[in-house]
Amino acid sequence: MREMARVILESLIVVVVGTGIALVANVGSDVGLELRRNYFKPVGSRPSVPTADSSATTQPGDQAATRPAVQESSSPVHAAQGSAAGEVANKVEKLVKEAGLTPLRHDEVAALFHDPQYQSDAYVFVDARNEKQYHEGHIPRAWRLDHVNPQLTLDLVQPFLLGAEKIVIYCHGGDCEDSLFTAGYLRDTVGINPSILHVYTGGMEEWASKGGPVEKGERLSGDITTGGAQ
Repeated sequence: MREMARVILESLIVVVVGTGIALVANVGSDVGLELRRNYFKPVGSRPSVPTADSSATTQPGDQAATRPAVQESSSPVHAAQGSAAGEVANKVEKLVKEAGLTPLRHDEVAALFHDPQYQSDAYVFVDARNEKQYHEGHIPRAWRLDHVNPQLTLDLVQPFLLGAEKIVIYCHGGDCEDSLFTAGYLRDTVGINPSILHVYTGGMEEWASKGGPVEKGERLSGDITTGGAQ
């Protein structure tokens, strides 16, 4: 009995001393431990599924399990997205006009693309994205010139720009600002008359989504597919 009592007493002393040391360490730590927080999740527990209002990020493999199957045409979310895209396009058009430039929509850009003057370089298209994006797919015959590193291609493109009757500049589309910045660079630095500068507000994403031809690689590579094709 005495031996058992001694063991119990020693165990209590160890517990008390250990708790005291932990509390002191917690107070002295910059981060500390939250004593009421459960740091150990039950084995086999699953992460909670984020709701529409949740800021949690879903892993790519979980999307099929957490996203309900909804017909896109009847989805109010899809309708809201279309409305939001229209609002963005209107805002971009307004910015283009305020800069003294001319905004163009898809049908206008397509008409210029199919005009024989595009083939003779009287109309010049400028892709304002970076080199990687350009090589992944651009409007056929478009030159690459971005405002971040214009020196990489300006010497090659400038003679065509100075001789053009119309210049159409585009980037991704939507709220992408690269086309606006590049247009500003051509106007303010290169000295292009703003009356011939046009900005395709829909950009490459709209061009491809509406079935426009897409050229991969360098300009005039001949590697042309229909927009949206893999």
